[in-house]
Amino acid sequence: DHKNTATLVFQSCDDCHYTLTALCTKVFVQSCKNFTLTIDARVVTSTLEVYKCENVNFNINTLIQTFQSDISTGVHPKFKSREEFNYLFWAGTENLTLEFANDESFNYRTGYTELNVKDKSLVFERTQFKTQFIAGKITTEKVVRLDNGFPTTAREKHAFDRRQQENLEILAKSMDIKIGGGNGTGAPSKDPNLPSGTVTGKKKKIGRNEKCPCGSTMKYK
Repeated sequence: DHKNTATLVFQSCDDCHYTLTALCTKVFVQSCKNFTLTIDARVVTSTLEVYKCENVNFNINTLIQTFQSDISTGVHPKFKSREEFNYLFWAGTENLTLEFANDESFNYRTGYTELNVKDKSLVFERTQFKTQFIAGKITTEKVVRLDNGFPTTAREKHAFDRRQQENLEILAKSMDIKIGGGNGTGAPSKDPNLPSGTVTGKKKKIGRNEKCPCGSTMKYK
């Protein structure tokens, strides 16, 4: 028995099989060997973490958006269907498999050694990976960190930067200004105090009570 707000911790469990049938906040499995966990109840944070384990199996019949594995060997999550799965986030893991009970065509296997053959810059305990569906296919990508520390992939970062640039260009166009080091005429800015990339140019005059060009739909004052 446990409280609904509890984080369930399975530690140093060898040759054990558990079934979770009651609501909990999070599941953490550490230093277990030949361990099987069946999850039939909701996990509030949709998070399951595995650390320093060997040959651990998970039958997942509820939504687990973040399945994380670190420094483990033989980690085998089996989801009821794709609807219960979001991604695997892992580092230092060997023989990591991903299965779906309702569709064996998506069965997938990966691990550090396999990826290290292609990329010798990887570090066993530090390099992180994200395994997820991309365009209907399971793919593993190396994780990179944004300037604010947020973990993502190079592909996702590129897509985010592109959207940011497009939004900036739309805003600049609505305000009749240019983006870059120019002064509205295409010539370099002569102001040494303006950093490269500064939005400069001739601003479109906005009348009182006209719609604000920021896109808020509020009236300009």
